[in-house]
Formats: sequence, structure tokens, C-alpha cells
Amino acid sequence: MEYLLMQPPFEMKPYKDMTKKEAQSHFDWYVGEIPTRIELLKNAYSATSGIDKEDLDYSSESLIKLWQWYINNVDVEEKSEEVKNLEREQYPEWIHKNLSNKEISIGWMSIAMDIAIYFSECFIKEHGTIRWSFVSKPKSLAYINKPVLVGFKNGLDLDSTNIIRVLTSKIVDGEKDSNALLKIYKTWSEKV
Repeated sequence: MEYLLMQPPFEMKPYKDMTKKEAQSHFDWYVGEIPTRIELLKNAYSATSGIDKEDLDYSSESLIKLWQWYINNVDVEEKSEEVKNLEREQYPEWIHKNLSNKEISIGWMSIAMDIAIYFSECFIKEHGTIRWSFVSKPKSLAYINKPVLVGFKNGLDLDSTNIIRVLTSKIVDGEKDSNALLKIYKTWSEKV
């Protein structure tokens, strides 16, 4: 299945290296792309499942359908030798035994990142205090300058792309829990 990657129309720097102005420009572009990315996701869901795309109605229950569709269709492939070598160089030797030889295909990772957007939009539609933003301080934040959800209790911010990356790594390891996305949604809903 062909799936368009989300590519900014400007040179992308690592988030940690962005100035606040650059982060704002990226954020504005990203938020502007959300309707297109959601529509692309819904169309892929409908085309490959035969189920009406209107099932993806931003309800918490739709997260089960969406994640179940993803885990049942995702392409897990063998990593190239080049990728394996880069990982071995990047990590200390004691971590090497924990590195997987498999990964999610690029097209399906792109879908996963759109699932992260959909997941976020579910929060926004259900909870009026949650919104998209980016955080530029402190610089030590793992999600510095990235589009995240803000408005949770105790100043917590939700980096949905990181949550989805963790869930996809579990798929690579063989874990296929169709309720995984809903469980995380419920946990974070308690923090609103």
C-alpha cells in the first residue's frame, strides 16, 4: 500500500536544535497538516479494511478499531545490515543483545505517526482543556519544540508520537494488544 509521508516544505532540523521561531514555523505547518493527515489515515483504513471510514469518529472506542486494524496489517520487515551496523555503533555493547533485527516498514511508520495525530485529536475533541502546542523550555525535555498536547494536570504534556513509537516497538517484539491504544488513552484521560 502506498502512503504519503508527512514532509515539511522546508529543511527540517532536529527539534532540539530549533530556535523558538523555527519551532513555531514547524508547529504552524504541522497543525495545518492535521486535517489532511487524518483524511489520509481514514482513507487507508477504509480501503484496506472494507469498513466505513466514518467508524473513525474520534470516540475512545474508535481507538480499538484503529489499533486492531494497524496491528493486523502492519508490515514488519528485517532491518538492513546498514541499519543494524549503525545501531551497533550508536549503542554500547551491552545493549546489542536487546536490539531487534526487525522494524516497521516506512509506510506503516508513517501511518503510525498519523495514528498519533488521530489519538491526539481524540483528546482535543473529548476534553475542552487539551490543545496542541509546543514547549521550548527546559531544553532537557525529550519532546522539546515538538508538537505535543498540553492542558493536563500538573503541567504534564503528552507526546503522542513517542507513545505510538513505543507501541510499534512492542508489535515488532510480537505483542499485539488491540486495546493498547485505548488503555493509554484512559490513563491520560485521568490526568485531564
